[in-house]
Amino acid sequence: MAWVFLAVAIVANVLTNVALKRAAQSVEVFSFPGVLSDLITSHWMWVGFVSALVLVGCYMMAIRSLPLSVGYVSVTSMAMVGITLVGVLSGSEVLSVPRIIGICLVLAGVVLVGSSR
Repeated sequence: MAWVFLAVAIVANVLTNVALKRAAQSVEVFSFPGVLSDLITSHWMWVGFVSALVLVGCYMMAIRSLPLSVGYVSVTSMAMVGITLVGVLSGSEVLSVPRIIGICLVLAGVVLVGSSR
């Protein structure tokens, strides 16, 4: 069950980052009260907030029975891969050869850390 919680935490991490980026892009930066008002009324901010709660809750459930080194490396690394893929699929980022090599190295690192219990 810990792996299911970990998978949900990874998806929630990606969603949190994408939502917070969208919320930041929707803010008019003229004054602090204006920024605060824009953020409070931004649906992206609320999606980011709720998905962050899901992330923390599922991550905590996962690391109850998984080693911390496996849980942390998996959530952060796989979220980085997921965020990169979202950027490429949305057209805002380019998937270059160095980026593909980097993703492969990250995936190899996750497999190595996860298998070296």
